[in-house]
Amino acid sequence: MSVFLLAANNIKAALDELRNVDPLLLESEEKYRNILEKLFDGVHLVDFPSMRSLYVNPPLACMTGYSTEELNGLSIRQIIHKIHPEDREASTQHYKQFFDGDNELQDLNLRWQMKSGEYIWLNVRHKFISNIHGRPVLILQVIRDITERVEAERKQKLINELRQSDEK
Repeated sequence: MSVFLLAANNIKAALDELRNVDPLLLESEEKYRNILEKLFDGVHLVDFPSMRSLYVNPPLACMTGYSTEELNGLSIRQIIHKIHPEDREASTQHYKQFFDGDNELQDLNLRWQMKSGEYIWLNVRHKFISNIHGRPVLILQVIRDITERVEAERKQKLINELRQSDEK
């Protein structure tokens, strides 16, 4: 009977330990969720095997005019459809290289169709997240609205061209 008592005490101790860990895990999860939701940049997690959107933080939803619910669960086809037609081929080639192992790619700049139908310029950085066996399971994307910067660069280029043509 003492063997059973010892086993019961070990199980009780293990359960007590789990009860103490669980609040810490919940606190940690809430802390990181708060960080993701308060970032200025958009964060997008894509399930690698299925290529479906798993998580979109509120800043990305706000940036694009969609709700997080509308963006979560989108398929890769739906995502590609929102990329400006002139940017789709370059985006496709970029991601093919990324999936083929070129994880040192430069950022990707593309135009994305907002819910309103207008396009905004986005800078997308991406990285694989691997499981404990080293296999990629997620794609982490950090996305920034660069529309103002692109428009300012375009205007500056036009001004420079006008100056050059006036000098001739």
